[in-house]
Amino acid sequence: EPLFRSAKTNDPNRLKNRGGQLLKEGKERNLLKKELPKIEKELRDLLTQWQATHQKYFLVDDVPYLDVLDSDWAEFKSSKEQEKITRKNRAAQIVEEMTFGSKPTTPVKRKGAATPASAMSSAKRAKMLSNTPGSTTRYVHSSLKSPRVTRSATRAALSTAKTPKKGNAG
Repeated sequence: EPLFRSAKTNDPNRLKNRGGQLLKEGKERNLLKKELPKIEKELRDLLTQWQATHQKYFLVDDVPYLDVLDSDWAEFKSSKEQEKITRKNRAAQIVEEMTFGSKPTTPVKRKGAATPASAMSSAKRAKMLSNTPGSTTRYVHSSLKSPRVTRSATRAALSTAKTPKKGNAG
């Protein structure tokens, strides 16, 4: 029962309910805190009486039930302690990040995110390069067997064609 209640209280959707659900949960929690120790004490007393009259342990799955109760409570308390430690560590980390800034994370390289140039088709490569502003580069598919014009060759050809001769000015 306490484990179920603990899981239910961690559900963030319960805060969206406006039908008095939080009030009901609070009442149930208070009743449980009040009644559970009484019920457990009564159960332990009945089990010890039964064991005294029958001269053997009360077993559940071949384990004495009193041991099961003790181990369940120990497990529950240790999980609560672990939650407290986790919250405390997280709070300390938040304070540290607020004072010193957050720790930079290195980006993780995703598999298959970047297409290698060898796997890219020449038509796709030409389309990508032709979309760049001011680009005069032209790629021709390799099956046409024509030479590939490069940017540097295009720039060199344009610069020699546009340079005016200095000695013949007017």
